[in-house]
Amino acid sequence: MQCEVFPFRVKLRNPLTVKQASLRFRDGYLISLTSDDITGWGEASPLPAWSRVGISEVGEELRRAKEKINSSDFRGFDEGINGLVHTSYGHAGLTGAWADMQAQQSARPLVDDLLHRQGLQSVSIENSAKHEHESDSTAPVSATVSASIENSTKHEAGRDVFDDSKSARVVRVNALISAVELSEVEKQADAAVNAGFDTVKLKVGFKAPDIDVQRAKVARSALGVKPELRLDANQSWQSDTAVYVLSNVQSCNISFCEDPVSTVPCGMSAIAEVEKASGVRTAVDESIRSVADVEAAVAAGVRMIVVKPQALGGPEKALKIIKRAYNAGADVVVTSFMDTAIGVTHAFHIAAAADQLARYSGMSLLAHGIATGSLIVGDLASSLPVESGFIRVPSVVGLGVVAHEPVG
Repeated sequence: MQCEVFPFRVKLRNPLTVKQASLRFRDGYLISLTSDDITGWGEASPLPAWSRVGISEVGEELRRAKEKINSSDFRGFDEGINGLVHTSYGHAGLTGAWADMQAQQSARPLVDDLLHRQGLQSVSIENSAKHEHESDSTAPVSATVSASIENSTKHEAGRDVFDDSKSARVVRVNALISAVELSEVEKQADAAVNAGFDTVKLKVGFKAPDIDVQRAKVARSALGVKPELRLDANQSWQSDTAVYVLSNVQSCNISFCEDPVSTVPCGMSAIAEVEKASGVRTAVDESIRSVADVEAAVAAGVRMIVVKPQALGGPEKALKIIKRAYNAGADVVVTSFMDTAIGVTHAFHIAAAADQLARYSGMSLLAHGIATGSLIVGDLASSLPVESGFIRVPSVVGLGVVAHEPVG
């Protein structure tokens, strides 16, 4: 096996505000693993102001892992993984590349191989192609799968939920609004509706509370009554501010607010208390790092879990957390990390697997936060296309995208 680590820097189309920090670039590493002329790709890119480790620390651990992998046989991969003691990002990049390579060797799309390795049935490429042909694959996604998406949310005892090929081959995704000016918020909301999205997430918490209230009201007015509107505060508020803002946007029919406050030092109960006081459902994101964190959130009364596979350490760890959340009766939304197309596509396959697990568990199918390809200029791979608020599982084996050459 041969491992390569490629540092990268890509430009964001618009600055991204995370906890008062304005980011214009995304830095990270692409990882490739090659065996028997099959190459798998992964990504490791901590997000400044959000991640608990820096880019240099991730890079150093990846370089040590690369040396171990390239100096030995397949046991070197285990040694390289075991050496990643400080960062989940390197672990996510290496295990993601491994999962891509394994799926290609098994002749399955990555989502199907992930489910297979979890001991769950999945939809084969042949069945997928057959059903898409029968349902007219040239028609818009929303036209061919909307009915099956609705039906797939209804769990039936004894039914093999993985037979619903049409709904299993697409993932519903949300649009993202990060604009500050009210006119721009309105413009982005209009664009989301016109593009066919039925779910929109509005970034909040980096302006005065009253401005965020106005932004939410403008977004709701532009979206109309039906589309789902979510908020994401990235732990930017104090409890009293969170309650004030959320109480004042109840008329906007907010589906939930991610991370309204920090869980430090009060734990998950801090988020749950905001939900009780404001009447708006809350979700926990940044504090989810393990199965124990999910259990703590549910015990505190938070039943919406946001899963970022890269921050958790890759596909296997992410799926363990997703399964635990569903078993505890909590809903799950999978989001990308402002990654390149490599990282976003990994998150997409995990979101597709999460949807299969949701069907099996009788949980709701929610829109996932993985339609972020347009936010990067000069991406390192071609993004999976978003069609009317859906992304199709590509009918190819493995990840379905390959990094452009040369990478650098």
